[in-house]
Amino acid sequence: MNGKDRDALLSEFETHGYAASFPPDEPLPEVCAVLNATMLALLARAEHLYGRAPAGSPASVIDHPGTDRLPVALDRKDPRHYCVLVNSLANTWEEAFYVLAHEVVHLLNPASSESDAVATLEEGVAIAFAETAYTEYITPYTGSGAQRSPLRGEYTAYIAAYDAAALITASTLARVRETFGSFAHAMDKATMQRICGDEITDKQAHLLTAPFEF
Repeated sequence: MNGKDRDALLSEFETHGYAASFPPDEPLPEVCAVLNATMLALLARAEHLYGRAPAGSPASVIDHPGTDRLPVALDRKDPRHYCVLVNSLANTWEEAFYVLAHEVVHLLNPASSESDAVATLEEGVAIAFAETAYTEYITPYTGSGAQRSPLRGEYTAYIAAYDAAALITASTLARVRETFGSFAHAMDKATMQRICGDEITDKQAHLLTAPFEF
């Protein structure tokens, strides 16, 4: 993120920060502005670690959140754009932060269709990124981890994806994404092993390059 973009985001937080007194799923322009600024800041962090979103990608333009479901989706007001939809499951700002941190990884290369197969690596990286960001920015004042984290439940597919992806360094993940074009398309085990070396085992490479079972 360059200085101009950073100043613009800080201005958004300074102008609309008071909106944090409302629930994050409140459909108010001020709330959307804070969510949008938070999302852009997290996206910039993800791009710094894993590489920029493709030039002209819808991920380079983040529009208003909605209130009906969580995942990255096409914006119904402008189908050229993608947005993260925050619903009542994220009813605190801490939970909204976690949702946004997870979903910005998907914004790096948004899926063109909900039916597209996604490598398990994609979900593993999204969880690892969200857990790290939450631990760094939120846990210091809450004293606890993310309450809505899939790692807290019986979501064994998410836990396995996280356990394997968290072993891979950010620089290696950036090379993986550059090679495959996206985390979602990292489905060749031999190539994954060649890039990651001894950071993951053969079994973990097999898991991460398999389609994720939602």
